[in-house]
Amino acid sequence: MARGRAEQSADKRLGAMMARFAVYGSGGLGQVVRDILQSAHPGCRVSFFDSDSARHGTRVGGVRIVGGFEALVAVIEHFDGVVVAIGDNRQRLAMARRLSAAGVRLVSAIHPSASIAATAALEPHVVIGPRATLCVGARMASHAILSAGCVVDHDGVVGEAAHIHAAARLAGGVELGAGVTVGVGACIIQYKRIGDEAVVQPGAVVIRDVGAGEVVGGVPAEGVVAHGSRFVPSAPPVVSRESAAVSGDTMRAWNHEFIPSQEPTRR
Repeated sequence: MARGRAEQSADKRLGAMMARFAVYGSGGLGQVVRDILQSAHPGCRVSFFDSDSARHGTRVGGVRIVGGFEALVAVIEHFDGVVVAIGDNRQRLAMARRLSAAGVRLVSAIHPSASIAATAALEPHVVIGPRATLCVGARMASHAILSAGCVVDHDGVVGEAAHIHAAARLAGGVELGAGVTVGVGACIIQYKRIGDEAVVQPGAVVIRDVGAGEVVGGVPAEGVVAHGSRFVPSAPPVVSRESAAVSGDTMRAWNHEFIPSQEPTRR
């Protein structure tokens, strides 16, 4: 990952002369990447490409979706770099490898408001959103994404094709494996290891290591299992009538002691 700093310098030099980028993926992430590129390289032109043929010829935010993989490869000489903006980690990695094998030059999209320590290391082709922070000694592998406002503290590791969503917080020394997803606003305490392709759900607070492929959620985060279109705790707590009654009595006592009486004051 040491060559990441050199790539950043190269991208800065390109800022003054790069005229055109291609973004593969025209959904929400693609639009975010377009904004990042135009913020980092004012005046550049951006074109969209997408695997969904139904979108070809349509426009997103005034930008035409030219075509798919074959169309991009056919006109690649007109572009100075390509960013793959597919939200699904596996699909993003697969498309990035396919494009690289076809000789396409993949470049990074780094917002100018992002904070990247001088000792942080970036591999080629990463996306870093506005106000994201990569602290001292942190490392970020290829095809990974740091969304707006997220924080990777000192010595953190972001694995290949991982995605840290907006406002998530990783304390010092946290290691994310390849293809990990960390949801919006989630927090992971220091020196925890999140295994390959694990998922940390939005708002979760992780205080233990997470195994490969595991899905965790809640505070503190525990394993969850698929349930239709949503996720539920894998081991929901069982509340007996007796414990519920005790809880109710405790709450009534608390209310009596701490909540002022609503009766009118007599004078």
